[in-house]
Amino acid sequence: MNAPTTCTFSLDSLGLFGLSGIEAPLLAGLVTGDPILLVGAPGCAKTLLARQLARALGLRYHAYDASKALFEDIIGFPSPKALADGRIEYVPTALSLWDKEFILVDEVSRASPATANKWLEVIRSRRVMGMALPRLRQVIGAMNPPGSVGTIPLDLALADRFALHIALPEARDLGADDLKRVLAVVTEDDAPGLAHANGASAEVGLRLLLDEARGRYAALEVLLGAQVVNYVVHLSAALRNGRIDISARRCSMIYRSIVALLAVRGLEPPRLQEVGEVLRPLVGMSIPDGATGVEVRDGVIDAAHGLALAALGRSVRILTLDDPLLLARTYAKEAQTFEETQHSEVVSALETPIAARGSVADVARAVVALRVVLETIQSGRAHPPADVVQRAGALHERVLALPEPRRGLTGVEFDQARGGVLANVAFRVALYVQGDVRGPLGSRGGNHLAERVREAREELVAAWKEVQQ
Repeated sequence: MNAPTTCTFSLDSLGLFGLSGIEAPLLAGLVTGDPILLVGAPGCAKTLLARQLARALGLRYHAYDASKALFEDIIGFPSPKALADGRIEYVPTALSLWDKEFILVDEVSRASPATANKWLEVIRSRRVMGMALPRLRQVIGAMNPPGSVGTIPLDLALADRFALHIALPEARDLGADDLKRVLAVVTEDDAPGLAHANGASAEVGLRLLLDEARGRYAALEVLLGAQVVNYVVHLSAALRNGRIDISARRCSMIYRSIVALLAVRGLEPPRLQEVGEVLRPLVGMSIPDGATGVEVRDGVIDAAHGLALAALGRSVRILTLDDPLLLARTYAKEAQTFEETQHSEVVSALETPIAARGSVADVARAVVALRVVLETIQSGRAHPPADVVQRAGALHERVLALPEPRRGLTGVEFDQARGGVLANVAFRVALYVQGDVRGPLGSRGGNHLAERVREAREELVAAWKEVQQ
């Protein structure tokens, strides 16, 4: 059900258009006060967004360029008088952090590793040189997408400091109406000869919304806290199956962000599963790996999210079986006792490593496990819902229904691949992991695929022996 709200707010009121897709997660981040990372191409309003939020909140704001700021800029200079008294104090300057309440750490992906490391303590702990920054309430980082010219992928230690990694849309992503409104905005950085709107009317709306959301936060913890904890535990395990490891700190951030998102949206569902679609974008924004240059596949997050939702309120027995083969053996022996949601959970657990395409070994083991599950269903020893059977079949086809091997495409002995089920499956697993299923491959690509086929064959044989134990 919906909790009563007295405030409506939109980023449009700050002159920020086309951001409706990120508005609720962004506001959830402001509710918790955890650090937020804005990711977007030059010109997509990262700096404007941070400045307008700080202004609407009435907080003392400063933007720092992480690639250029010197340490003396952010802490000031040692006080000679304090040093003479045996104390360490710094003489503040207009640039120093001591009196700032809302800061933007811009260009974090262009900073040298040594410079970036100096910001770790500020971003996560609101401290500098071990000394607290008691007035600092919000830290927002900003960077261009990984791979952009001049950027450096973030170290995971730095990326993991940000609770939410929010991608801002570019002009090509905006609808016509939003783009027209963006074109009409003149900020204080633009056209100094023209008048600028200050957006003062938005200040009260934003503050009131955040105050109300913080007031609902505690009540939501009582109502849904245990469910959110269980969801995050299941999500963490499912992501690990997809080769995405999240830290305990990250789990805590996800928990807080979920509760804050529900508070911002004014939602009080009796069961967390009822707002699964609302949570899914937030989960994607909570994974820091993309900022480090590691590709994060949507399919992995989709599967992990679905698995975590399906597992809520039940025993964690299946979810904690990170090994697909052990999961398949359990299913073959006990499927008749499974609840409907457990059948779906099994398929989701196998979908995660397949969607990740992390390695030949991972996919091969998942494929063997999936075949065991399908054989269990076909033999009548399991009776899952029809949609689960369809999902399992589609997952099987995703890997194995690739184009037929053709002589001359690679250096693999395709006649041998045609000659037996095992060799054929090995070829298809290797080709699926390699990801190039259509274009011709040169000799180098063919040799690489041949190595993958040999590895897949070995993994399939080993997996089949293990699952039969």
